[in-house]
Amino acid sequence: MIYATGDTHGQWERFEQEILPLAAEWGPDDTLLILGDFGFVFAPEATAAEAENLRRMAALPFQLAFVDGNHENFPRIRAHPQETWHGGPVHRIGPNLVHLERGGRYEIEGYSFLVMGGAYSIDRPWRTPGVSWWPEELPTDEEYARFRRTAEAAGWQTDFVLTHAAPVSVMRTLGYRSGKEEALNRFLEEMAGRLRFRRWYFGHLHLDRTFEQRFVGLYHQVACLNTDRILYLPDGEMT
Repeated sequence: MIYATGDTHGQWERFEQEILPLAAEWGPDDTLLILGDFGFVFAPEATAAEAENLRRMAALPFQLAFVDGNHENFPRIRAHPQETWHGGPVHRIGPNLVHLERGGRYEIEGYSFLVMGGAYSIDRPWRTPGVSWWPEELPTDEEYARFRRTAEAAGWQTDFVLTHAAPVSVMRTLGYRSGKEEALNRFLEEMAGRLRFRRWYFGHLHLDRTFEQRFVGLYHQVACLNTDRILYLPDGEMT
């Protein structure tokens, strides 16, 4: 089965039994998708604490794949080996852990996925370049073009879209002004208008909410993509 959740920000407790009890039933054929701000490869240089978290992650019985957000150490992530995973480009971080590249297309369990990471850090003024913030957080023109080429090659059709940021219509519904993220929000809105898709999952906004029945913001909740259901709520209730 395929599952998705929101930003993990390097917090190991997000994978512990008390927070993610469903994972006790998952195996090597199951995949958990993280919608940006993964945060486990973040420090300017590798640390012992980070290495320990990645070691524990490698011992998890299921597969993990993450979209990049804005709070990521992009140079370190992109220094990992590149390979093809489920038909699309990834950086291999660990034996069961990959980074999904911007503009990539993937086929998992017969479902197709289009990916666009990145977002703007509103807390950028309080961060330090090269230490806690990196300019690669927003997509480049080439990455926008790559997504368009990938979507066009797929006939502008996919089962799921995975992003960190949200389309501009979602931002407006929440009363946000896009500001310096607006170019990305507008691009995602354009893609939403052109693509035929089943669900669009995003993180970034730290909320658990569905918009227009097909845009799903995730933070702590876990969605099962096979069934289009939210399976786990932070208070332990099942839908």
